[in-house]
Amino acid sequence: MDERTRYVAIQITYLGTTEEELCEHLNNNGYDHYYFSHPYYLLFIDEDQIGYIDTILEDRNIQYEYV
Repeated sequence: MDERTRYVAIQITYLGTTEEELCEHLNNNGYDHYYFSHPYYLLFIDEDQIGYIDTILEDRNIQYEYV
C-alpha cells in the first residue's frame, strides 16, 4: 500500500486577504499544506483536502487556479 501524501499545486494570482491570515486559518484548522511566495504565490495542499480549499479561497476573494 502506498502511504505517501499527494499534493495539488494552486497558483494564487490575487490574494484578497493577507498571506498571514490565510496561512493562520489553514494551520489552525489542520490543513496539510505548504505555501511559497517567491517568485509567485503557490499553495500546495493535500489532495484529499482540495474540496474544502476552494470554499476558503472563494470566501476570501482570492483568485486561484490549479496547476
